[in-house]
Amino acid sequence: VQNRIIYHTDGTISAAWTMSSAMDAAWADRGTGYNYFDGTDWLPFPTDRLESSRGGWPSMIVTGSGIEAAVTHNTDNSHLNLTQRPTIGSGMWTEQNISSYDDENLKYQDMIWNRTAVGGVNNESLHMIAVTADSSNFGGTIFNGLDGALVYYRSQDEGATWDIQDMQLPGL
Repeated sequence: VQNRIIYHTDGTISAAWTMSSAMDAAWADRGTGYNYFDGTDWLPFPTDRLESSRGGWPSMIVTGSGIEAAVTHNTDNSHLNLTQRPTIGSGMWTEQNISSYDDENLKYQDMIWNRTAVGGVNNESLHMIAVTADSSNFGGTIFNGLDGALVYYRSQDEGATWDIQDMQLPGL
């Protein structure tokens, strides 16, 4: 189950979803819709996505220090995208490409369908699973003999760096 609604201890709520205002099959403006409830009212309905380019299926998270973030797969650039800001409910969003670079194919590893959770002693670790894009539907490449491999990522510093990337789970 995708985590898209966060009820904070102070009674506020952060919510994220895949949105698009385009009424066609391309959905060129598709990305993360976000809204915040301050305990009394919701912010105005969003008209723009959080990301700078097309993406979808956000995981909404908040770290131990209060960093609010959404992790999506980016369909324009075939990578995983972390959009974050330092304060829950306000401030500018910044973006980071999470996917590792595929030296053999000279591009970022094509990743889709990510799910991200927060954990660790101080809720500073991000744990994420994703699937490498399969060759028949998404134009991906074979990864360690699998066409659409489940892989694991980990950050122990709230997403600043990723000490585990593209780790194929044992037995797959």
